[in-house]
Amino acid sequence: MANTLKLLTIISVLLIPGLAPAEVCDGGRYIIEEGLSVSPLDLDRTVVVIANNTISMEPCGVAPRSKVKNTPRGMVARAAWKTCGDVARRVKLSLRTSADCEEAKVVIRSKRPRSRMRTTATRGCEFAILCTENAVPVDTDGDHCDDTCFPCPAILCEPGALPIDTDGSGCFDSCEQCPEIDCPPNGLPADTNGDGCNDTCEPIDTDSCFTDFDCWWLESTYCGRPAGVCASAPGTCMPYAEFCTLEYNPVCGCDGATYSNACAAAAGGMNVASAGECTTTCGGFAGLPCASGEFCELPAGQCNSADLFGNCVRQPEACPEIYAPVCGCDGITYGNDCERQADARQKDHDGTCP
Repeated sequence: MANTLKLLTIISVLLIPGLAPAEVCDGGRYIIEEGLSVSPLDLDRTVVVIANNTISMEPCGVAPRSKVKNTPRGMVARAAWKTCGDVARRVKLSLRTSADCEEAKVVIRSKRPRSRMRTTATRGCEFAILCTENAVPVDTDGDHCDDTCFPCPAILCEPGALPIDTDGSGCFDSCEQCPEIDCPPNGLPADTNGDGCNDTCEPIDTDSCFTDFDCWWLESTYCGRPAGVCASAPGTCMPYAEFCTLEYNPVCGCDGATYSNACAAAAGGMNVASAGECTTTCGGFAGLPCASGEFCELPAGQCNSADLFGNCVRQPEACPEIYAPVCGCDGITYGNDCERQADARQKDHDGTCP
């Protein structure tokens, strides 16, 4: 019963505001924004350093007698110096911090010369330590301020993994798997920045290709092949044609479409299957149709024949200004055969109509 009452008393005391244990102050640098009155130096601040239960203050140095104690209301520190350099004797310091250890009330007295300074101080650091890469600032003397740099501990990762900093300390402390790189059939993953992870793809063979996708590593190129070869042999990555004439010299592309000339096919990244227009069978008894933009051209001179097979021919969008007249089955004379095809008319014969 007695132990129970004792435990309840302790709990009730801890719950009373202002009586709960404060933060334990384990030292620091307390900066006074004014110079010590007995100092011969014209300083605009005084720094009291409390570390490892010792107290120092310039120009007095480390106090031969000091005491540091934590209370529920903060830390209490006292120190005394017989001499403070050659300028003062019997110097005493009294410092009491707030409960959070960040602010302090300070009293500094000396007997020779007789002086008394009552002021406040703030815990902080006068400067920051800048370290090189792979090094971190460290507090070696316990005053809560970094004063030197230590190199980060080395961390070794297995192949295919990268060292990473997970706690934000500036040092690597764990390993993370490298992201996977998907490369085309003629490409290999490669590490270009030397970090141990593949970050791009390099072509295995830069001289040959089988599909346009094999030319991924060259901008604005396609897999080009000689005329008459569509997909049975490897090609070479070639740039798309940029400037073409309006000359009508039709070729049949490997996609089954007719192009006005070989340059126009190359501009569309298409290889040439054969010279001349593509010959797709149309007409006949079944009336086989042609694609949009094409018409079914029958053999010349067969204007009144029915159920004949012909070839699908693309209607030209532009024709050269050359006068080579042909007579259409509609009885109209056209300036050249291109103009007749553009009008989707069958051909009766070369020359003018009667």
